[in-house]
Amino acid sequence: DGVFFDTTKGHRYSASMEYAGGVLFGTENYTKYIVEASWFYNILWKFVIAFHSAAGYGSPFGSSGEIFFPERFFVGGTDTVRGYDERRLSPYDSNKDVAMGGYFMHYDNLELRFPIVGPLLAVLFADAGKAWDKPEYAKFGDLSTSAGIGLRFTIPQTIMMIRLDYGYGFDEKYMVKDGKLHFTIGNLF
Repeated sequence: DGVFFDTTKGHRYSASMEYAGGVLFGTENYTKYIVEASWFYNILWKFVIAFHSAAGYGSPFGSSGEIFFPERFFVGGTDTVRGYDERRLSPYDSNKDVAMGGYFMHYDNLELRFPIVGPLLAVLFADAGKAWDKPEYAKFGDLSTSAGIGLRFTIPQTIMMIRLDYGYGFDEKYMVKDGKLHFTIGNLF
């Protein structure tokens, strides 16, 4: 019932495939697949439960031994698993200094949304996710989790939302002491 923001009921599914190189004569040869699903349930008055799940897989082919760095999957931060630094839940280089991204990722977001006043909403959320070098390395019991609170403000007569989230990551290996504040313009799902 709300295509861009403030959805209170319904669902959305998407699947995409990206192909580079090969018959298109590019210098990089890879395919990427991403599937996403979102569900929205009005549970009481204007309280809404929103759930989003996403998974992606990428594979190089031909002369490319790996996927071009910017095209890999990165998880952690504002638009995936809040409460962690950006890209923190992704594979790193051998020195643990630079996020290198993975060839497989999965993350979930669960939100309880409720109005405060006018176009201002409050949110309680829980997230989980990670990126891995290869699908066979994925262990869903090893997902990093977080929880937090947030505010959403939809600017009237526009299709623009301002998001402010404070999340706390529970994975001691990647957590940010005292949590992480995320600010962005646009909807999460």
